[in-house]
Amino acid sequence: SEPGDVLGSLENFDFGVILPGTSLDDGERKAAGLMAILNGRSFAWQGQQLNIAAKFGETIIAKDDTADDVVLRAKANLAERLEG
Repeated sequence: SEPGDVLGSLENFDFGVILPGTSLDDGERKAAGLMAILNGRSFAWQGQQLNIAAKFGETIIAKDDTADDVVLRAKANLAERLEG
């Protein structure tokens, strides 16, 4: 991570990463790196072994965006990635 990067929990098992001053291409590379680290790993929880399967959607945050605007666009981008 870089100084200024922000990580936060959204809902269910979703989380968001805000990368100030990062282009979409750089953000995509960072997301691919996170997925490479996370995917295929597992952990024990309440007596069960759970596997991690990370995916991502991305968007650029505009000046007048609300948090909901950003999350909805990122989720729409994720859906497009999963379909295509």
